[in-house]
Amino acid sequence: MIGRAGHRGGAFTLVELLVVLVILGIAASIVVAVFGSTGDLKTAAAARKLTSDLQYAQNFAITHQTKVRVAFDASGNSYTLLSVPDAGSATVMTHPITHKPYVVTLSSDEGLKNVSLGSVDFSGSTAIDFDALGAPDQGGQITVVSGSTLKTLTVAPVTGKISIQ
Repeated sequence: MIGRAGHRGGAFTLVELLVVLVILGIAASIVVAVFGSTGDLKTAAAARKLTSDLQYAQNFAITHQTKVRVAFDASGNSYTLLSVPDAGSATVMTHPITHKPYVVTLSSDEGLKNVSLGSVDFSGSTAIDFDALGAPDQGGQITVVSGSTLKTLTVAPVTGKISIQ
């Protein structure tokens, strides 16, 4: 149906459609620039996962009044949470959700396929122990890498506070 000025009602002109497409293109390029590459996102996700597992180990040590060790294997791209109730016997803890051994291999997680543990250094050791008060036996750093993106987790020596850079 043709209206008063010769325009059809309810239709868009070619110019209007092109303007909308240009605006959507600009918005999409801004979103991609803000969120960065998938390597950035995967590295950040792995750093957050590792942080939460370290905090879980620390909280478990406090609530169960036992020593908890987080042992890292950079070459195997994994870490294990161990309960160490006395000087010699360490047993692998059970994950509270999956009820499987608490062994985390980053490359086996679908969302973290290309993420790996870089270096692990706790005063020359590749493990950190949290005592019954949640205090670590020493501070240290862990690096998580995906492509050219690197995140460093630092565990403070007395408080066990974890920060990500």
